[in-house]
Amino acid sequence: TNGTFATREQTEDFNDWLGEQPHLHKLVVSGNHDVFPPNFSRAHANPSSLLAHADVINDRGVILKLHELCAPLRLYGMPWQPSYGPGFQSNGEDLQEKLDSIP
Repeated sequence: TNGTFATREQTEDFNDWLGEQPHLHKLVVSGNHDVFPPNFSRAHANPSSLLAHADVINDRGVILKLHELCAPLRLYGMPWQPSYGPGFQSNGEDLQEKLDSIP
């Protein structure tokens, strides 16, 4: 799913919804336009602090073992894109460093 969460209440509702889903693995990557909502406290700048029912994989990878007969699935969450607005935007060498850091 995707969405923009402008308030803490919307984020908490999304977390509650995630908790109701039967899936073994729930991964979240911030969207390229996501920004730190101004009405959140500094303690909640990290989305993983509000999303207890998911693994937030911003700028990191995860390896999932889905079934004993299948090879592990490797995923990497990267919300960055070339700059043209607010959020996870970057340019030039900084963006290239982020791309080069993906294993």
